[in-house]
Amino acid sequence: MRRSYKEITRKGFDRRIQKQLTEYYQMSNPNDTSVPQNFNAVPTDFTLPNNVEDDPEFSNIEELIHDACVEHSDEVHFDDIEIRYVDFNCSDFEDVDINYVDSNDSHDPFTFYRDFDEFEVAESSLANDLRKWVKTENIAMRKVNSLLRLLKQHGHSSELPADYRTLMKTPRHTSRKIQATNGGLYAHFDVERSIIKALSQHCDTCPASIDLLINCDGISFFGSSRGEMWPILFAANVNGIRTNPFIVGAHFGKSKPHSANLFMQKTVLELKNIVNTGLKFKGGLCNVHLKAIICDSPARSFITYTKHHSGYFSCTKCEQEGEYVDHVILPELDSALRTDESFRLQSNPQHHTGVSILENLGIGMVSQIALDYMHLVCLGVAKKLLSDLVRGPKNIRLNGDVQQRINDKLLTYNGCYPWEISRHMRPLNEFTKFKATEFRLFLLYIGPIVLKNNVSEEYYEHFLNLSLAIRILCDSEKCLEMNEVANSLLRTFVEQYKNYNGVERLTYNIHNLIHLANEVKQFGSLNNFSCFPFENYLRMLKLKIKPGPLPMQQLVNRLSEEEQMPLEKVTKKKIPNYLLW
Repeated sequence: MRRSYKEITRKGFDRRIQKQLTEYYQMSNPNDTSVPQNFNAVPTDFTLPNNVEDDPEFSNIEELIHDACVEHSDEVHFDDIEIRYVDFNCSDFEDVDINYVDSNDSHDPFTFYRDFDEFEVAESSLANDLRKWVKTENIAMRKVNSLLRLLKQHGHSSELPADYRTLMKTPRHTSRKIQATNGGLYAHFDVERSIIKALSQHCDTCPASIDLLINCDGISFFGSSRGEMWPILFAANVNGIRTNPFIVGAHFGKSKPHSANLFMQKTVLELKNIVNTGLKFKGGLCNVHLKAIICDSPARSFITYTKHHSGYFSCTKCEQEGEYVDHVILPELDSALRTDESFRLQSNPQHHTGVSILENLGIGMVSQIALDYMHLVCLGVAKKLLSDLVRGPKNIRLNGDVQQRINDKLLTYNGCYPWEISRHMRPLNEFTKFKATEFRLFLLYIGPIVLKNNVSEEYYEHFLNLSLAIRILCDSEKCLEMNEVANSLLRTFVEQYKNYNGVERLTYNIHNLIHLANEVKQFGSLNNFSCFPFENYLRMLKLKIKPGPLPMQQLVNRLSEEEQMPLEKVTKKKIPNYLLW
């Protein structure tokens, strides 16, 4: 049962403020025995409004309490404290504070009082090294506590605490960061603070400008649960280097958020302010630009309020109306292109399902909403090609002997890959379990070798059209120099695909290949705007969450613990260009 604000009496509210002021003073002055025990914290004529959200007086509650306590200004320094409002249940109301926070309390992860430029430098100590190890390896709390007990028994009692939470500086009141809204739970993390911390890992001086990338996707933590999490991720391109992704918000519920606009609201408001005013960093002012929003097609249609990929007007780049042949197909290659202006005016109303809050950022809702080649090409088209080779039409499908011969070659190559290739190839008949990196490996590097002399010359040339086009578009130099060549190869591939598989196979993914070269003109090589780094971050995010009933609280705790850890510089390894060309 939840208690509304109007059921909290003025006397009860006054008592809790008195308690917090007293505790604050006692913490600040432990040796002072003359601490006043009773503060008249709330004026007698002050009453709580029946509907707090609609009453404008509630926004002035901080001033009212401040004015009521002015007589105690010699004992309590109000400039050093702030009021925090929390959502609470009636059952745990006694333990929830209308919180006054010491501005020097470095253990509070939800209020960032330190100067943005003053991140701790990582120092070598047993405690710091142990914290880093726990974070990197995602060690469970019980195992850490067991290790701490062993270390304290063997001469480290003065260096280490007795409990995981003290070692990692786990926050005590996680629920204050979490709101019940939009059909689930939502936690928001300061956008400006997150960007500055990411920049601090790569930059020693203030850069002139940075480009931001935004990603949003849903992930499921547990196979036996319906719960899913929708994080909002950022990454920054600065001085030719992309920072590691970082999270600025997350929603958890039994389904995706009910409203995409409400889900993105806080992020958009903070980001709009940063874009308009710039970012203060290392004593300078940095210009911030939103370069692109990168999502898979379901997430893209969700946050932009457009038709799903199975709709008649689903293409985000052209105004083609699909045809229904057991499912919607997009057979045309030369339809009129959408523009940012036509999107804003909704000149093709069948494409829209509403108005997105992202339009408030002033971005191009067509030109800056990018197609992601990880989902489009690797998990989409490349997977279809392998499916055709293993169990497709008779004119394409490989017989058992040929498949076995190719599998033997794949196993032979597994010991010869360089370090840049993260996964080795599995047999073709396991393609349904392939990850995106395995499809990429087959399409760009292994496929042209193992398919030669094992498929017809015509189909081999058909496969090479796609392979070469994507290799060109992945190369940081050739992607612009040979852009028209890549575009021609992709259009030829789409036309031939209809001949091999039938017009009914010209689905959303196949169609969007014809728009990929134009995306590269806008954003650079495909690696500049792919979801691979974000998906890798989501994988690491899943490892932080252990099976249990409170995944959102676990997420907030783990991220808060990371916030308290000393900053470490990040060095990026440059992938040799020979792997892309």
